[in-house]
Amino acid sequence: MMTGPAVSRGSSGGIDRRPIVVGLDGSENATRALEWALREAARVRSDLEVVHVWHRLTASGTSYGSEHAAAAYVAAEVRQAVAAVTPTVDRLPTILERTANGSAARTLIALSRNARLLVLGQSRHAAVRELLPGSVGAICVRRSPAPVAIVPEHGDVVVMGQAHSRLDAWPSRTHDQPVEV
Repeated sequence: MMTGPAVSRGSSGGIDRRPIVVGLDGSENATRALEWALREAARVRSDLEVVHVWHRLTASGTSYGSEHAAAAYVAAEVRQAVAAVTPTVDRLPTILERTANGSAARTLIALSRNARLLVLGQSRHAAVRELLPGSVGAICVRRSPAPVAIVPEHGDVVVMGQAHSRLDAWPSRTHDQPVEV
């Protein structure tokens, strides 16, 4: 369930109106993914949709008495994360800030249906999580109709997913290198 209206910032003048969608979860790697996605959206003149999916009892590891309180807290986290990275880009794309209560994988996959790219931060424990078929990243890579960019803590950004039959056309990139989408 999407909560609250999307909040827009910046202006877009691009041809491809499909947004780049980035998932936030409050982690440092998700913030890196947000910064990379913001620069990529500015470079390709795409809108950026920033999404934090939460569960009422697990939002930032804190239990809330109401769904409204949890939604307000998570929306504030999204605003703070976006405000922290926007100074890194000269020309801001339109930024849509969203929160959703439910399954992160399902929500991100649904939003990726109309996206040009889905961007996720790689967990610090990715080597272990990659073995677990139920992780959000693994599910998104397998099921997202859009390509999925994985932004690691260190190293190259990797774009993958079933949306592309020619993944060799998507070379690995460092955090500062753009990806053609």
